[in-house]
Amino acid sequence: SGSRHLYRNFELRNTNATKTASIGIQCDGGLCVVREIVITHSTNKFWKGVQTTGGLILRDSKIKNCANVGVDCPSAESIEIVNNLIKSNGSHGLSLNGLIIGAQVIRKNVISGNSGDGISLNATGTGATRRGVDISENTIDANTSDAIHADRASTQLVLYQNLLILNNQLTNNGVYALNFDGAGVTDVFLDSVGCQIRNNNQFNNTSGLSNLTLTFAENTTNLNPGYTDTGLDN
Repeated sequence: SGSRHLYRNFELRNTNATKTASIGIQCDGGLCVVREIVITHSTNKFWKGVQTTGGLILRDSKIKNCANVGVDCPSAESIEIVNNLIKSNGSHGLSLNGLIIGAQVIRKNVISGNSGDGISLNATGTGATRRGVDISENTIDANTSDAIHADRASTQLVLYQNLLILNNQLTNNGVYALNFDGAGVTDVFLDSVGCQIRNNNQFNNTSGLSNLTLTFAENTTNLNPGYTDTGLDN
Protein backbone atom coordinates (compact mmCIF):
# COMPACT_ATOMS: atom_id res chain seq x y z
CA SER A 1 0.00 0.00 0.00
CA GLY A 2 0.98 3.67 -0.11
CA SER A 3 0.69 4.15 3.66
CA ARG A 4 3.44 5.67 5.78
CA HIS A 5 4.04 4.97 9.45
CA LEU A 6 6.34 7.11 11.63
CA TYR A 7 7.65 5.99 15.04
CA ARG A 8 10.05 8.38 16.75
CA ASN A 9 11.79 9.04 20.03
CA PHE A 10 10.30 6.66 22.59
CA GLU A 11 11.09 3.41 24.40
CA LEU A 12 9.18 0.14 24.13
CA ARG A 13 9.03 -2.62 26.77
CA ASN A 14 7.04 -5.84 26.81
CA THR A 15 5.79 -6.86 30.24
CA ASN A 16 4.58 -10.17 28.78
CA ALA A 17 8.08 -11.31 27.88
CA THR A 18 7.08 -14.97 27.58
CA LYS A 19 4.80 -14.23 24.61
CA THR A 20 6.62 -15.87 21.70
CA ALA A 21 5.09 -13.78 18.91
CA SER A 22 5.58 -10.29 20.36
CA ILE A 23 7.09 -7.68 18.03
CA GLY A 24 8.01 -4.19 19.14
CA ILE A 25 7.16 -2.47 15.84
CA GLN A 26 5.50 -4.31 12.96
CA CYS A 27 4.53 -2.81 9.61
CA ASP A 28 2.90 -4.75 6.79
CA GLY A 29 3.22 -2.80 3.55
CA GLY A 30 3.85 0.87 2.91
CA LEU A 31 6.85 2.71 4.38
CA CYS A 32 7.83 2.29 8.02
CA VAL A 33 10.02 5.07 9.44
CA VAL A 34 11.61 4.25 12.80
CA ARG A 35 13.91 6.84 14.40
CA GLU A 36 15.42 7.16 17.87
CA ILE A 37 13.52 4.15 19.20
CA VAL A 38 14.82 2.15 22.17
CA ILE A 39 13.96 -1.55 22.51
CA THR A 40 16.61 -2.84 24.90
CA HIS A 41 15.15 -4.11 28.18
CA SER A 42 16.72 -7.42 29.22
CA THR A 43 13.66 -8.64 31.19
CA ASN A 44 10.67 -6.96 29.55
CA LYS A 45 11.81 -8.07 26.11
CA PHE A 46 10.20 -8.72 22.75
CA TRP A 47 10.46 -11.76 20.49
CA LYS A 48 11.55 -9.47 17.63
CA GLY A 49 12.34 -5.78 17.75
CA VAL A 50 11.27 -4.51 14.32
CA GLN A 51 9.60 -6.42 11.48
CA THR A 52 8.39 -5.05 8.17
CA THR A 53 7.24 -6.45 4.84
CA GLY A 54 7.24 -3.03 3.21
CA GLY A 55 9.84 -0.29 3.03
CA LEU A 56 11.88 0.50 6.14
CA ILE A 57 13.91 3.48 7.27
CA LEU A 58 15.54 2.60 10.59
CA ARG A 59 17.89 5.22 12.02
CA ASP A 60 19.53 6.18 15.29
CA SER A 61 17.82 3.42 17.28
CA LYS A 62 18.81 0.70 19.75
CA ILE A 63 17.44 -2.82 19.23
CA LYS A 64 18.78 -5.13 21.91
CA ASN A 65 18.00 -8.26 23.97
CA CYS A 66 15.15 -9.55 21.80
CA ALA A 67 14.53 -13.29 22.11
CA ASN A 68 14.78 -13.87 18.34
CA VAL A 69 15.85 -11.61 15.43
CA GLY A 70 16.56 -7.98 16.22
CA VAL A 71 15.44 -6.52 12.86
CA ASP A 72 13.55 -8.79 10.46
CA CYS A 73 12.80 -7.78 6.86
CA PRO A 74 10.94 -10.61 5.10
CA SER A 75 10.14 -9.82 1.46
CA ALA A 76 11.10 -6.20 2.06
CA GLU A 77 10.90 -3.29 -0.29
CA SER A 78 13.68 -0.69 -0.18
CA ILE A 79 15.33 -0.43 3.21
CA GLU A 80 17.69 2.05 4.83
CA ILE A 81 19.24 0.91 8.11
CA VAL A 82 21.71 3.54 9.33
CA ASN A 83 23.45 4.38 12.61
CA ASN A 84 21.75 1.85 14.86
CA LEU A 85 22.84 -0.44 17.68
CA ILE A 86 21.62 -4.00 17.08
CA LYS A 87 23.02 -6.09 19.90
CA SER A 88 22.60 -9.22 22.04
CA ASN A 89 19.53 -10.59 20.27
CA GLY A 90 18.67 -14.30 20.45
CA SER A 91 19.10 -15.00 16.73
CA HIS A 92 20.43 -12.87 13.84
CA GLY A 93 20.96 -9.18 14.40
CA LEU A 94 19.51 -8.28 11.00
CA SER A 95 17.72 -10.66 8.63
CA LEU A 96 16.89 -9.86 4.99
CA ASN A 97 14.91 -12.71 3.49
CA GLY A 98 12.39 -13.33 0.77
CA LEU A 99 11.91 -11.26 -2.38
CA ILE A 100 13.92 -8.03 -2.29
CA ILE A 101 12.51 -5.07 -4.22
CA GLY A 102 14.55 -1.89 -4.47
CA ALA A 103 17.82 -0.88 -2.82
CA GLN A 104 19.01 -2.20 0.54
CA VAL A 105 21.33 0.20 2.39
CA ILE A 106 22.96 -0.90 5.65
CA ARG A 107 25.49 1.63 6.93
CA LYS A 108 27.23 2.82 10.08
CA ASN A 109 25.57 0.33 12.43
CA VAL A 110 27.02 -1.56 15.38
CA ILE A 111 25.79 -5.15 15.09
CA SER A 112 27.30 -7.22 17.88
CA GLY A 113 26.85 -10.08 20.28
CA ASN A 114 23.86 -11.62 18.51
CA SER A 115 23.27 -15.37 18.80
CA GLY A 116 23.16 -15.98 15.03
CA ASP A 117 24.69 -14.05 12.15
CA GLY A 118 25.29 -10.34 12.40
CA ILE A 119 23.59 -9.92 9.01
CA SER A 120 21.76 -12.84 7.41
CA LEU A 121 21.09 -12.41 3.67
CA ASN A 122 18.48 -14.84 2.34
CA ALA A 123 17.07 -12.78 -0.49
CA THR A 124 15.30 -14.41 -3.42
CA GLY A 125 14.26 -13.34 -6.88
CA THR A 126 15.83 -12.53 -10.22
CA GLY A 127 13.56 -9.71 -11.38
CA ALA A 128 14.56 -6.38 -12.89
CA THR A 129 13.42 -4.52 -9.74
CA ARG A 130 16.67 -5.36 -7.96
CA ARG A 131 18.79 -2.35 -6.99
CA GLY A 132 21.61 -3.95 -5.02
CA VAL A 133 22.65 -4.37 -1.40
CA ASP A 134 25.10 -1.87 0.13
CA ILE A 135 26.72 -2.93 3.41
CA SER A 136 29.23 -0.22 4.34
CA GLU A 137 30.98 1.30 7.37
CA ASN A 138 29.46 -1.08 9.91
CA THR A 139 31.04 -2.68 12.96
CA ILE A 140 29.94 -6.33 13.03
CA ASP A 141 31.53 -7.91 16.05
CA ALA A 142 31.31 -10.97 18.30
CA ASN A 143 28.25 -12.60 16.77
CA THR A 144 27.89 -16.34 17.37
CA SER A 145 27.90 -17.28 13.67
CA ASP A 146 29.11 -15.20 10.69
CA ALA A 147 29.45 -11.46 10.46
CA ILE A 148 27.69 -11.55 7.06
CA HIS A 149 26.12 -14.75 5.74
CA ALA A 150 24.61 -15.09 2.25
CA ASP A 151 23.29 -18.59 1.68
CA ARG A 152 21.18 -18.32 -1.50
CA ALA A 153 22.13 -20.15 -4.69
CA SER A 154 23.82 -18.33 -7.55
CA THR A 155 20.50 -18.25 -9.41
CA GLN A 156 19.21 -15.69 -6.88
CA LEU A 157 20.83 -12.77 -8.67
CA VAL A 158 18.83 -10.20 -6.70
CA LEU A 159 21.23 -10.79 -3.82
CA TYR A 160 24.59 -10.94 -5.55
CA GLN A 161 24.39 -8.42 -8.39
CA ASN A 162 25.82 -5.12 -7.21
CA LEU A 163 26.40 -6.42 -3.68
CA LEU A 164 28.76 -3.95 -1.99
CA ILE A 165 30.65 -4.83 1.20
CA LEU A 166 32.87 -1.84 1.88
CA ASN A 167 34.81 -0.33 4.80
CA ASN A 168 33.43 -2.59 7.53
CA GLN A 169 34.94 -3.88 10.76
CA LEU A 170 34.26 -7.65 10.70
CA THR A 171 35.73 -8.89 13.95
CA ASN A 172 35.59 -11.61 16.61
CA ASN A 173 32.72 -13.54 15.03
CA GLY A 174 32.17 -17.24 15.71
CA VAL A 175 32.56 -18.54 12.15
CA TYR A 176 33.52 -16.43 9.08
CA ALA A 177 33.61 -12.73 8.43
CA LEU A 178 31.93 -13.41 5.05
CA ASN A 179 30.16 -16.69 4.32
CA PHE A 180 28.86 -17.37 0.80
CA ASP A 181 27.71 -20.99 0.99
CA GLY A 182 24.84 -21.02 -1.50
CA ALA A 183 24.87 -23.57 -4.32
CA GLY A 184 26.96 -22.46 -7.29
CA VAL A 185 28.40 -19.38 -5.57
CA THR A 186 32.11 -19.10 -6.25
CA ASP A 187 34.76 -16.42 -6.22
CA VAL A 188 34.56 -16.19 -10.02
CA PHE A 189 30.77 -15.93 -9.97
CA LEU A 190 30.74 -13.08 -7.43
CA ASP A 191 33.31 -11.15 -9.41
CA SER A 192 31.38 -11.66 -12.67
CA VAL A 193 28.12 -10.21 -11.34
CA GLY A 194 29.63 -7.02 -9.95
CA CYS A 195 30.02 -7.89 -6.27
CA GLN A 196 32.57 -5.58 -4.63
CA ILE A 197 34.40 -6.37 -1.39
CA ARG A 198 36.84 -3.63 -0.48
CA ASN A 199 38.62 -1.97 2.45
CA ASN A 200 37.25 -4.27 5.16
CA ASN A 201 39.09 -5.20 8.33
CA GLN A 202 38.64 -8.82 9.36
CA PHE A 203 40.17 -9.74 12.70
CA ASN A 204 39.93 -12.79 14.94
CA ASN A 205 37.00 -14.47 13.21
CA THR A 206 37.16 -18.14 14.18
CA SER A 207 37.23 -19.50 10.61
CA GLY A 208 38.89 -16.50 8.96
CA LEU A 209 37.77 -14.14 6.23
CA SER A 210 35.56 -16.40 4.11
CA ASN A 211 34.66 -19.90 2.96
CA LEU A 212 35.73 -18.71 -0.52
CA THR A 213 39.15 -17.47 -1.64
CA LEU A 214 37.76 -14.05 -2.72
CA THR A 215 40.68 -13.20 -4.99
CA PHE A 216 38.88 -10.05 -6.18
CA ALA A 217 38.56 -8.59 -2.67
CA GLU A 218 40.70 -5.46 -2.29
CA ASN A 219 42.61 -4.01 0.66
CA THR A 220 41.47 -6.46 3.34
CA THR A 221 43.34 -5.86 6.59
CA ASN A 222 43.80 -8.01 9.69
CA LEU A 223 44.22 -5.55 12.52
CA ASN A 224 43.03 -5.50 16.12
CA PRO A 225 40.56 -2.59 16.19
CA GLY A 226 41.12 -2.01 19.89
CA TYR A 227 37.49 -1.52 20.90
CA THR A 228 36.89 0.21 24.23
CA ASP A 229 33.87 0.15 26.55
CA THR A 230 32.08 -2.54 24.55
CA GLY A 231 29.84 -3.25 27.54
CA LEU A 232 28.61 0.33 27.27
CA ASP A 233 27.65 -0.16 23.61
CA ASN A 234 30.49 2.00 22.28
